[in-house]
Amino acid sequence: MNTNKPLRFFDFSSADNPLVEIQRRLGSQQSRYVSKYLNFLGAKKVLVEDNYFDRDYLNEFSAFYSLSAKGYPNICQRLHFFSTMRLDRELFVSAVGGDESAIDELQNGYLGFIVVRPITDSPFGRTVLKWYPDQTPGTPRVIQPSRDYVCNVAGLEFCVHGLAWQQQDSGVAACATIGIWSMLHSSAFNECNAIPTTSMITEAAHSSALVGRPPYPSHFLRIDQIQHAIIQLGFSPAITNGELVGQFFTTARFANTCAAYLRSGYPLLIGGVHGDGVPVGHAVCAVGFREPAPQQGGGIAEVSLQDDNISYLYIHDDNIGPNVRFKLITQKVHEGTPEEYERCVMKMETPAYLNVGAAENLDNTTIIPQSIIAAVHPDLKITSDSFFRHGISLTGSLHAALKEYTEGMNIEPTSLVFSTRFVMLKDYLSIELKRQLGSEPDLLSNTRIQLQENVPPMSLHLALLRIAMPDASVLIDILFDTTDTDKNRSVFCHVVYDLTFANFLDVLQPHVRERFLGVFVKAYNI
Repeated sequence: MNTNKPLRFFDFSSADNPLVEIQRRLGSQQSRYVSKYLNFLGAKKVLVEDNYFDRDYLNEFSAFYSLSAKGYPNICQRLHFFSTMRLDRELFVSAVGGDESAIDELQNGYLGFIVVRPITDSPFGRTVLKWYPDQTPGTPRVIQPSRDYVCNVAGLEFCVHGLAWQQQDSGVAACATIGIWSMLHSSAFNECNAIPTTSMITEAAHSSALVGRPPYPSHFLRIDQIQHAIIQLGFSPAITNGELVGQFFTTARFANTCAAYLRSGYPLLIGGVHGDGVPVGHAVCAVGFREPAPQQGGGIAEVSLQDDNISYLYIHDDNIGPNVRFKLITQKVHEGTPEEYERCVMKMETPAYLNVGAAENLDNTTIIPQSIIAAVHPDLKITSDSFFRHGISLTGSLHAALKEYTEGMNIEPTSLVFSTRFVMLKDYLSIELKRQLGSEPDLLSNTRIQLQENVPPMSLHLALLRIAMPDASVLIDILFDTTDTDKNRSVFCHVVYDLTFANFLDVLQPHVRERFLGVFVKAYNI
C-alpha cells in the first residue's frame, strides 16, 4: 500500500502551515520565538515534506519511543521556508526539471528548515535557520561555528548557513545533551568527525558504571557526565570554571574566554543557574558574539584585551530557540557590604525588530554562568584560560619594552590591544592571512611562502596571539604549538605586519626574541 504523501506548499501565514498549528496548539516559547524569527527573515512560503526520516529522531525512536505503549510513529515532517512569494508546485517542478532561473530563485530565497517530530510537547527537532540580517556591520557578528547544511528534496539541493538547534526532549535528552549535540555540529570539525545523535550522547554520558541511574528518561547531566560523554565521542573536554564565590565569573574573564573559543570555531556549553532567584541549573550553547568596537584612546601604559568589551553573545537555548541574543551585564552582589563583588550575568535582549509590542516581549530569561565547556580536537592540549594568561604576560612585556623604545626615539607611545584564539594551520594560511593581506597579492604570496619554507613544521592547530593598535590595526601574530603541555609551550614564529613595530623588535636581544617569539616572518612592504 502506498502511504507516501505529495509535497505541499503553503503561505507562511496560512492556518495550514504546520508551524502555525504548533503555535496554536502549544503556545510555547519556542514556537513564538521561531515564528517571529522567520517572520523577520521575510518568510513568505513553506514547503512541507510529510514523510521524512530524520537520523536523530530514528535513533531516539529506537532507543526509547518504540518501547512506549502510546505507539509513536517513526516518521517526521520537514518544513522548508522561503522568502520568495512565487513558490508553488509549478515553480518547484520547473526547478526539479533543471530550469536554472527557478533553481536560483528558490536557493536565493531559502531561509532554512525545521524537522517536526511526532512528539506532542517537544515537536521541534533538528532546525537550521539563516542568521537574521546584521544591522551593525561596523561591529559584525563572529559566527565561526556556523557551517553549511545542504537539504535534498526531489533531487533539488538547498543550502543554508547556520548551526543546528533543537528543542529538549526529556525522554532522551537533557538541556546539556542538546548543547553538546549543537557543539559537535561545529564548523571546527570535518568529515572525519561523525556527528552523534542525542541518544548517542545520552548513552555516552551514562556509559560509566559510576553514574548510578538509567539513561532514559533523561533528566540532567552532571559536569563529570558531560566530560565523560565528550571523551567517549572522541573529543577532549576543555572546562573553565568561574573564579568568584559561588563559581561565578567576572564579566571580563567570561567574555574573553568565550571569544577565544568562538573565534576558533568551537561552540560552547555554558552551565549556570537562572537569575530569577530560583537556583535551578540550566545549560545553553553559545554559537557567536558581537565584535566589540575598536577601542578609543587609552593610556600609554595600557595593555587592553580586545574582547573585554563584548556586549552580546548569541545562544542556542533549547527552551527558547536558535541564535538568541543575550546581553552581558555586570551585576553587583551583596552591594554595600564587605562581601560585595561583581559577577557576569547573561540577560536575553531580543533585537527590537524581532519583537512585536510589549505584550509579546520574549525577553524573560536571565542566566548566571558558572562553567564554560568546549569539545575540542584531542591534539589541542593547551587550554584557552592558560594561553590567555600567557598572552597577558607576553603582551605586557612587549608593551613595556615598546614604551622604552618609543621614548628613546621621540615617537608618541601607544597602548596595545590583544586577543587569543585557536586556529587550524590551513585556515591561518588561507583565511586569516587573506583577511590581513588580501589587497596586496604579492605580499600575501611572499608571507605564505615564508611560513611554508622558513618556519619549522607546525602543528595542525595553532594558538594565535594577535596584538594590535587600539584602532584594530594588526601589528603582529605570534603562533604557538598546541600539542604539548602548558608548561612546555613552544612558539613557532611571529608574523609582523608593521615596519615600525619590526624596527622595535630588532632592538631585542636575538636569543630573547627567538625564545619568546620564534622565527621572524615579514608581512609588510618597505
